[in-house]
Amino acid sequence: MTDFQTNQVFSTRENLKEWVNNVARILGYVVITKRSKTKASGGYVSRIILVCDRSGVYKGTDTSEIWGKKNYPFEFVGIYYKTDDFWTLKVINGEHNHDPAMSKRNASCIQNFAVKRRWILWIPSEFQPYVSHIQNVEGDGHCGFRAIAVALGFSEDYWYQIRTDLYGELLMRINDYRVVFENDINTISKALNFYETLAIQKYWMIMPNTSILIANKYGVIVHFLSKDKSSTSFPHWSGPQDFPNHPIINIALFNGCHYIKVDLQEGRPMATVSWLWNMHKSAHCTG
Repeated sequence: MTDFQTNQVFSTRENLKEWVNNVARILGYVVITKRSKTKASGGYVSRIILVCDRSGVYKGTDTSEIWGKKNYPFEFVGIYYKTDDFWTLKVINGEHNHDPAMSKRNASCIQNFAVKRRWILWIPSEFQPYVSHIQNVEGDGHCGFRAIAVALGFSEDYWYQIRTDLYGELLMRINDYRVVFENDINTISKALNFYETLAIQKYWMIMPNTSILIANKYGVIVHFLSKDKSSTSFPHWSGPQDFPNHPIINIALFNGCHYIKVDLQEGRPMATVSWLWNMHKSAHCTG
């Protein structure tokens, strides 16, 4: 199945094109509109043809990679259903006849391209059109803390300090967090207080609960993106008056076992606010 295969429906032509362009950018390609078709009877655009900007002519140096598709372009069609007022995407040919056009920025962030190209599909569909960048981190059981470090602007090797900070945050307000986390607090505490080179599953970052600690310790808003359930966590004890411009960090769970850092464009939707925050927030934090 091609990475562009989707059952998603789009409310506008622009939303469809934005989704396609974001997936293409993650994969290292550029997609353009080849042509559009307007209904003579209604005067509205009913179809658009989207292709790779290098479709039709192989530009690589290794002719063995042409695969006999030199003149068979990567192509798909956006179809408008006027009665229901939505667009769908139909893949005509999802294969490229050239290598990805990797920029220096992409090259530094895409270390395992075969895996990276499918990461975006593990992000909930409502967020996919807004993904501008995905950054992988080392998968050593500390990946959640590595992803948080990168999202905060540090090196991923700062994972040790992130663990230390969050464990310290938990201990500093232990009585408050006993109320918030209830029976989960011991599990969370043990998961945080681990610093060996490789971490087995019981020492992995526990989400979305750890989002609460991250938001409180660093004064940030945490968007946790997951196919199971996404959530947004705000600081519990500080509000807009304390941090007029709360930074926002985005962490996604890939395949149920690996965390990655994600950048989202402006205008993105907000995941459901954490029920823990709604239940335990202080009056001060609402401003």
